[in-house]
Amino acid sequence: MPFWWGFAIIAVADDLTQYWYHRLHHQVPWLWRFHRTHHSAPYMGMAMASRQNIIYTIFFSQIYLTTTLVYLGLGYPVLFVTGVKSLITTAAHSSIKWDKPFYTVKWLKPIGWVMERLISTPATHHALMRTRVMTA
Repeated sequence: MPFWWGFAIIAVADDLTQYWYHRLHHQVPWLWRFHRTHHSAPYMGMAMASRQNIIYTIFFSQIYLTTTLVYLGLGYPVLFVTGVKSLITTAAHSSIKWDKPFYTVKWLKPIGWVMERLISTPATHHALMRTRVMTA
């Protein structure tokens, strides 16, 4: 399979599994117990990206998806997607509000609108964190 086809398939499969897995852990009370560690710090920083309960980590769907795709011969596209995803995850958990101009500068707002629908930003992740922790 060509690299870019593998990249596209993995990016979509990885994003969909992570989205639904993460969403379920915010909506289902008994699953929230395993995920709340990630959202329980009084601050947001890059270390929060890897602050997870061991049960959450063991059953995290990306581990099994990634392993299967590497076994099927998509190692390089998996490596590339994982690298890009790591950068996005680190940026979303950053205490630096790098996305603020996309919400405050008028001509950047359309870019911000698209961006927050494609990736997690500090603003979207912080809002989710505040909402769920307050209702827990």
